[in-house]
Amino acid sequence: MEKNHIFNKLPLYFLYCFIGCIGTIYFQVIECNAIVASSLVGIIIAFFTITIGDENHYSWAAFCGSFAGMLAINNLSYYYLTYTFLINATILSVLCGLLYALVEYIAYKFPRILFDGYGGKLGTTAFISVLIFYLANWFLFKDPTEIFPHADLFFGLQWYHVFIPVSAICGSLISMEIKNTVSSLNDNYKVLTVATTGIMGGILLNNFFAQIPFIRIDFGHEMAAAWYTGAFVGMSSYFVLMLKRDYFIAGTISGILFILSRNLFVGVGGKLGFLSFLAVLIMRISLSALKIIKDGKKVPDKVLKTLQSGESVDNKLVDDAYAQKLVESLMQAQADGVELQTDTEELGNYVIGEKMETADYQQELGNQIINEDSIPPNLREFIDMLHFVNIQHWVFLHRETGVYTTLAYQGLTYNTISKMQFRRKGNLVQTLEREKRILVFTSDGISQKIFTSRIDPQELMLTTLISIVPIFEGETLQGIFFLLDQDQVIETAKNNYRNIKQYYLQEIFK
Repeated sequence: MEKNHIFNKLPLYFLYCFIGCIGTIYFQVIECNAIVASSLVGIIIAFFTITIGDENHYSWAAFCGSFAGMLAINNLSYYYLTYTFLINATILSVLCGLLYALVEYIAYKFPRILFDGYGGKLGTTAFISVLIFYLANWFLFKDPTEIFPHADLFFGLQWYHVFIPVSAICGSLISMEIKNTVSSLNDNYKVLTVATTGIMGGILLNNFFAQIPFIRIDFGHEMAAAWYTGAFVGMSSYFVLMLKRDYFIAGTISGILFILSRNLFVGVGGKLGFLSFLAVLIMRISLSALKIIKDGKKVPDKVLKTLQSGESVDNKLVDDAYAQKLVESLMQAQADGVELQTDTEELGNYVIGEKMETADYQQELGNQIINEDSIPPNLREFIDMLHFVNIQHWVFLHRETGVYTTLAYQGLTYNTISKMQFRRKGNLVQTLEREKRILVFTSDGISQKIFTSRIDPQELMLTTLISIVPIFEGETLQGIFFLLDQDQVIETAKNNYRNIKQYYLQEIFK
């Protein structure tokens, strides 16, 4: 469960988003182009949140507001800084702030449904808020805003627009590389990443193409906008777009979408982020479709047979029915007295110690999986397996530049999660890379400094057995599960470990 309740955060989400929108509009008034204005706001707020040590995504809220503030400001009023202009700017900022706070609340309550980790998600939120603002003006004041100036999608298209996808690709790859460099730090650095990438394109590309005589003067702005669009693609989570190739292709798609939408939603803030989101979504759907065509799906009944017989299961995509059948098959195996295979590795001596439980500690824990959507699909069935054996205290670390850091977790205190980092050149990681197997610790092993320095003391005293599960992609260690079995009966905990290891050998480490 998060340290601060979501309701305590919503007013600050609203405030930061409001400031981001107003700030971007103001920068446009003093004649910054929209891309530079949004990037400046992102950089300023990111530096501020880094300075105060904030890790609550408030800089993300401000960045979302900055995208709404990228609208064509003459749509707020024909004259800047008039009462009408200020009122409309305030209404838009309030609307965007409320929508962002609503999205954060929905993401907290229903984490599966809001595309966490998809580049362009913030821009899409801003895009919707600006459309609502325009529609409200139309219905309430009969003041329609022209956002489709030309019926012809290809109006004004020139031969040199072929370079727009190239700009989007460069923005995507550069943003991805900078993000990977700072990803071991807190999430405010990710805002700093895309904002820095954006301001590079907003200044350099605009100035460069303005010097070429035979190219239209606004082409530099289009190239910068395509660059910024690609930069949002580059902010996608590692588990949404995994390979550089994926970022390259998604960047290309975003550039093509930019060309096709040149005469659509003109002057609507958040449009670039929305295009990025569409590009990433198209890429994800395409990857899933190709994998289904290539590998097919597991037939649940066949999986049930292979689990009961001990045969290996082919590495193919799984569906929701498979997860259900997995649980059913394990229950049937236990009912029939079927023992899952394991090697003769000894777990070590166990000494039952005095356990301490407090009401406050139990209240702090929860069954909700935090950042569940960030977990790769092929590992979600493993989470179902953990729940089946009643392990609901775990953390999954993923590979970042220089460290393995928390991606998702369940049932652990914030005190523990905040300390769960391991250097890629550290002893633990090197051991996992060398051994390529689950490491398990009981009794004296749990009392080692590697655990006592990271895991909350109360949490550690309730733990019977700790399993460290390495997740490999080829020869690369991509992630690490830390499983804290808090079952008070050591034989049950050992049996849980055997079940987990059998599943790991058959389904994950092949």
